[in-house]
Amino acid sequence: MTGMAQDDTLDVVLDFERYLEIVKDHHPVAMQAGLMTEAGEANLRSSRGGFDPVLYGNYKNKEFKGTEYYDLFSSGLKIPTWFGVEFDVGYTQNDGVYLNPENVTSAAGLWYGGISVPVGKGLFIDERRAALRQAQVFVEIAEQERRKTLNKLMYDAALAYWDWFKAFNALDVYRDAQDAARERLDGVIESFEAGDRPAIDTLEAGIQWQSRVVSYQQAELDYLNAKQKLEVFLWAEGTIPLEMENSTIPYSAQSELPGIDSEIEMMTLDSMVANHPELLALQSKREQKDIECRWKAEQLKPDLNLKYQPLIQPSSDQDFFDGYSPNNYTVGLEFKMPLLLRKERGELQLTKLNLNEMDLEIQLKQAEIKYLSSNALNTYNTARQQLNIYTQTVADYFSLLEGERALFNAGESSLFLVNAREIGYIQAEIKRVEILSSLQKSIVSIEYNFGRLWD
Repeated sequence: MTGMAQDDTLDVVLDFERYLEIVKDHHPVAMQAGLMTEAGEANLRSSRGGFDPVLYGNYKNKEFKGTEYYDLFSSGLKIPTWFGVEFDVGYTQNDGVYLNPENVTSAAGLWYGGISVPVGKGLFIDERRAALRQAQVFVEIAEQERRKTLNKLMYDAALAYWDWFKAFNALDVYRDAQDAARERLDGVIESFEAGDRPAIDTLEAGIQWQSRVVSYQQAELDYLNAKQKLEVFLWAEGTIPLEMENSTIPYSAQSELPGIDSEIEMMTLDSMVANHPELLALQSKREQKDIECRWKAEQLKPDLNLKYQPLIQPSSDQDFFDGYSPNNYTVGLEFKMPLLLRKERGELQLTKLNLNEMDLEIQLKQAEIKYLSSNALNTYNTARQQLNIYTQTVADYFSLLEGERALFNAGESSLFLVNAREIGYIQAEIKRVEILSSLQKSIVSIEYNFGRLWD
């Protein structure tokens, strides 16, 4: 990993990799993306709370005109489990003149322990298990949403860098063109004053210089705008916005620029698309909906709950469990079921329709990512070929320009021809810079559409 390089002119080069590190480490959107994972973990922790043991207690006492009507005390612990079974253990002690006979206990009280089993609705999945499973899937969704957000942030930041690169190098081309036009104008004026050139040549050279000045000013404006756009992505620790020094520059058009990841070139399109965070997030959301569908289907079953509690009445002269008898217990059976199940069947049908809709959305997203990825790969291959051609084109134009300048200085050419050669060279240089920028943007697009730019 390279840092910030410095050359002989004391300009500091902000390289692409270092720039992306700054964006990823300090940009507010990157900070927000990190909160998504924490939100997923918090949601999972909350859902797990549905399986927390519950300690409960209840006490009631009534005194009226010196008579204790009743004194009721009960406490216990309920333990829900992942399998839908609920264990219950507790103690009760009741006394009083007008105590309901079913609540009568000895002075030592009554211990009980039992089990509650849903043998109908809730046997295979219940609301608590569905909520916990969905929360576990939500953790994965939050992670993919974090990747998706970071991927988009890094994509926008990368495009801004290569726009800055293009504007900076175009400004260099126009600056050199302006300086060359100024130098030629000065030379023509000197020749005119010496009687070697006509006055009209000074007019033509002046027009050329003015045209170069205007082109340079426009390039300078484009560079300033590109630089300001880049600064939007630059933040220091503590989310403090940064401003670049004027001496901070991007890569030169003559530098060796970052290439495409060799791993991308080795992998197939299908394998890369399958790991895209947007697609993985959609698949996880579909899994959540599938869990909801299973719970909705469970609603078609009747409520049928079986409860059994053995009772133990301890005494002071025996062990605790000596008070146990299989004949001492409470047992209960609860049944409930709507006759028509219209609400339950309607909700299940809606959930299944949502599942079908999500399947179509996943297929559409796969096709979209494949198209964009293929498009980016095609752009990359074309830009690479164009760059090879235009590198030679620029060299050829430069040779023509140098030859025309030599002829002009020898008095065997005209300003018109020099200007024509110079325009061709400038346009070729600008085109090469644009192709360089397009090539780097295509690499960025490939990594973005493969969901890898955040790594």
